[in-house]
Amino acid sequence: MASGAVTARAVIRTEAAGGGRTRLETLRSDPPLTLRQTGPRRVHLVSTGAGPLRGDRFDLAVDVAPGTSLEVRSVAATLVLPGLADTPSVMVVRARVGAGAALRFSPEPTVLAAGCAHHLVVRLSLAEDATVFWREEIVFGRHGERPGRGHARFDATVAGRPLLRQDLLIGEDAVDGSPAVYGDARCVGSTLLAGPAWAPPAELDAEPDAERERRAVLGDGWAALPLAGPGVQVCALGADAVQLRKRLRRGEEAAGAPPPGPPAAARAAARAASPPGQPAAAQTVAASGAFAAAHPVPPAGPLAAAHPVRPPARPFTTPADGGRG
Repeated sequence: MASGAVTARAVIRTEAAGGGRTRLETLRSDPPLTLRQTGPRRVHLVSTGAGPLRGDRFDLAVDVAPGTSLEVRSVAATLVLPGLADTPSVMVVRARVGAGAALRFSPEPTVLAAGCAHHLVVRLSLAEDATVFWREEIVFGRHGERPGRGHARFDATVAGRPLLRQDLLIGEDAVDGSPAVYGDARCVGSTLLAGPAWAPPAELDAEPDAERERRAVLGDGWAALPLAGPGVQVCALGADAVQLRKRLRRGEEAAGAPPPGPPAAARAAARAASPPGQPAAAQTVAASGAFAAAHPVPPAGPLAAAHPVRPPARPFTTPADGGRG
């Protein structure tokens, strides 16, 4: 490691606390990769120092125990900066989601400042019936500057089987400005929705039912693409971070993602269980979390022609490999 470079590690681990509740069993971090609990099942990443800079290495481990739920966010965007080292900065996130557990991972965007070199690596492992919402957003430099160099690698498995393998390169002559890659966009993002709700229909001996076919949905600057396994990937490009977020949310809605915050059933249950006179805000906090303790399964119908949530611009049937690309 280069002289002056920083190594920081952080760990989040949940455990079941009985009655469908989740407890944060471990919350440990090193500055500048600092963790703060902000809700019963919610943790925010707080940057308590500049960076990462070239040569820095940050490692985040997330372990969601069976039957629990967790939401991970950040308080602000991550600004990746240049530095004196010759080696790139590295951010590695390893997440394991146990049986019947749910994880929502949606930090603010990563901004690749001019002159930086950064590697972002995600290793996501899901149990057969785990549920995940995972959003990533990358901004190509600050206003008016060219981006630094970035390489984002994403690997997700379900019960040990590959679900998604993805590589993104930013700041490379071979891809920057290419109409086949980013064009004139200044931001790129993707959301992985995975779990039983997004599983492909079981193979039938009879001829396929057209109403049960999973179909890709395309919109203005976004696409929701069914994967070969139990998942949907939403991809989007944008001129800025605001437009990118709006497009990702449209794709997430089309894919059947649950809305942010506690479901109505969880809020009602919290009100019923709250002592008389407890403020409504406290009732909402009691029910908050990634998908709430019960994490109800949303319908996967928006990806079928018979049950669209948002009219697709150009629906088409995905190929046998799930349309991964």
